[in-house]
Amino acid sequence: MTENRQTLNRNLAQMLKGGVIMDVTTPEQARIAEAAGACAVMALERIPADICAAWGVTAVRNAYGRQLGSFYAESEFAGRGKIPMTFIRAPYISGVSQDTEVLATVKGKIVAARQGNQLVTAFHPELNEDLTVHRYFCEIVKSRAK
Repeated sequence: MTENRQTLNRNLAQMLKGGVIMDVTTPEQARIAEAAGACAVMALERIPADICAAWGVTAVRNAYGRQLGSFYAESEFAGRGKIPMTFIRAPYISGVSQDTEVLATVKGKIVAARQGNQLVTAFHPELNEDLTVHRYFCEIVKSRAK
């Protein structure tokens, strides 16, 4: 698995030559990033409320409780099969705009979504060995680099 992750990281680095991944904190920065072709992955619990509103996303923070409410699930992700999902103090998305694509749900709650080149998850894909979410992100970056 370590070799797969190293290969993925190497390929991502190649795709990012001349490109950008941007961390945004305001709706205006998100619009600038989108216009520039930048890609971003953000943990849903850290997205400021004004960005959620501009994105047309409503989030319920700490929806499953505090640390003790952390859990593991497996669910379908973006039509790519079931993947492991680790939730820690997890929120969920309670509503999306028509421009937002729902990528995954758990127990009827939206836990991953995409709008344009922005991707949000309520779970932590980096805590599992599965690379599906990382590959999906690489595909977004690659498509924007063309």
